[in-house]
Amino acid sequence: MEKTALLCDEHVDTVLVSLLRNSGYDVETVEEDLGKGLNDERIETYLGSTGRVLVTNDRDLKTPPLRGYCSTTIRTRNRERFSGQ
Repeated sequence: MEKTALLCDEHVDTVLVSLLRNSGYDVETVEEDLGKGLNDERIETYLGSTGRVLVTNDRDLKTPPLRGYCSTTIRTRNRERFSGQ
């Protein structure tokens, strides 16, 4: 089964990006692939054209959420929490 292609914004910790990539996910980041400081509307346009799902911890993300938006909290084995930051 093909894994979902993801786009992590600049609010996502690089450790989480690495964990996702090492787990076989196709991960792009806003900073690496699109440029730092991109606004929500430009990110939404990119998501729409690529079909990627946004991973973020941006508490100021516009409402209603961007198309392709999902929120997650991950607990690592050593009990540290990652919600993007």
